[in-house]
Amino acid sequence: LRNEYAASIDNYRSPEQVHARHILLATDGKSDADKRAIRARAEELVKQARAGADFAELARKYSEDAGNAPNGGDLGTFGRGQMVPEFERAAFAMKDGEISDVVTTQFGYHIIKVEKKIPSVVTPFEAVRAELERGLRESKLAEAMRQTSEQLRAELLKNPAGAADIAQ
Repeated sequence: LRNEYAASIDNYRSPEQVHARHILLATDGKSDADKRAIRARAEELVKQARAGADFAELARKYSEDAGNAPNGGDLGTFGRGQMVPEFERAAFAMKDGEISDVVTTQFGYHIIKVEKKIPSVVTPFEAVRAELERGLRESKLAEAMRQTSEQLRAELLKNPAGAADIAQ
């Protein structure tokens, strides 16, 4: 059982995750001058957030992410590969409670607050022991049935007239 557990350890590993909020200031379709002004506004929001302003309130008031702004910019919990690379790199590099510098993505300027990082965890052997035992039993039974079936088939091919004796 321990060998089976070790061989399939990745099946019992939950990936690292981050619970974060963000404020998005969109830049799509904006002129360079507008982008500079938007970046300056984003820098100001970073200062306010780091100075102790309520991040959720700032997100409700200033974020242009219509899906998350009403919830204080709450993105929930996400793993790697679920966000655009620039956003993901920043979020996973941060600590609990930390507020990012301005992060630029294809969507615009983001300010990220990591609420909580959830490290990768491996479910302990004892917690999956019963599942491993059940799987091993099923696997051994299936193999025994396959071997018996092959053996009976070979005997029938050798002696088709003795099917009744073979069946017994």
